[in-house]
Amino acid sequence: MSDISVTQSAVKAANSDTVKATGVAGEAIDIGKSVYLDPGDGKVKKAQGTNSTHTANLVGVALTNAQGDGQPIVYGSEGDITFNSALTTGQTYVVSAAAAGGIAPVSDLASTNYVAVLGVATSATNLKLAPIPTSAQKP
Repeated sequence: MSDISVTQSAVKAANSDTVKATGVAGEAIDIGKSVYLDPGDGKVKKAQGTNSTHTANLVGVALTNAQGDGQPIVYGSEGDITFNSALTTGQTYVVSAAAAGGIAPVSDLASTNYVAVLGVATSATNLKLAPIPTSAQKP
């Protein structure tokens, strides 16, 4: 498998119970990317599963675009997030090791990648977002 293919226009909070947070981006970020809060500068950036700082500080999935450093961003931090039909029901999704901001099935992680769970797909279009940030490596 590989990172899910995200259609930005489809990604949104699925209902009013979805928890949203705001921040300042530290780089350009597209809707649907996994994001972390950089402890060094307090900015939201794209997360990657090859970096323990990224996975240990995972905060969620971008719900708005940020054109670059210093731009405002909104991200989902908990609850239901709607995607295009990119998900597999019952699959656990994590921060991708292949690409910054990517979202991948947990089975895609290789030994020594860092595991940060984003959530579980409850349908082909819904991710039950419940981030579990860790600096644990896959054995």
